[in-house]
Amino acid sequence: MAKKNDVRKRTIAFPPTVSRTQLLVDGSDDTFRGFLEGFFAFAERVQAARAGLAEYIDLTRIQFSAFVTIAHLERHQDVSVNLLATRLHLSSAFITTVTNQLETFNLISKTKDKNDRRRLCLATTPKGRKLLERLAPVQRQVNDQLFAALTAKEFRDLASRMETLIDCGDQAVALLNYVKRTRAVGLSILKPARGSGAKSTPDRKRSLKPRYLQS
Repeated sequence: MAKKNDVRKRTIAFPPTVSRTQLLVDGSDDTFRGFLEGFFAFAERVQAARAGLAEYIDLTRIQFSAFVTIAHLERHQDVSVNLLATRLHLSSAFITTVTNQLETFNLISKTKDKNDRRRLCLATTPKGRKLLERLAPVQRQVNDQLFAALTAKEFRDLASRMETLIDCGDQAVALLNYVKRTRAVGLSILKPARGSGAKSTPDRKRSLKPRYLQS
């Protein structure tokens, strides 16, 4: 005889949190919800690892991100404030403040571009490169462990999708801001997102609306 406190199948139904068929499994958003929960949990650990690496060399997380990105980029090209801001998806004004701090620490230098005197080139200093050499053994171990579960193919596939996912994230935030600004009631005003059968529209001048809400 079953106990009274046996777990019973729940019949409570909530509206789905996604509508794109690509994100539904057998009409349910359960897999999507589980994915998001895992995604957020992993993102927290990536942030914690980055903060720990930054602390290891006495930098804040954003200072660390700017510093190591400059070091990565300068191997292939001149690094400007605008380029660094683009790579980190931050404003140029904010990056200027951060790079000024790194310059004060003598970890990077700023020199005028030979071809455009209005443009500053960012580069690591000998002190900065020495610091990165000290960090490298720990950095390698942490990064290897963060992505230890991925095969080479899985890593390449994931890496190839990051810029697209960031763009989707920008559009999701723009959509939410638009809904909040217009104080829309419900979500019935929204057109289907790209990938759900809607025809894409050409890019137009900047608007208060997210791109796929522009008509």
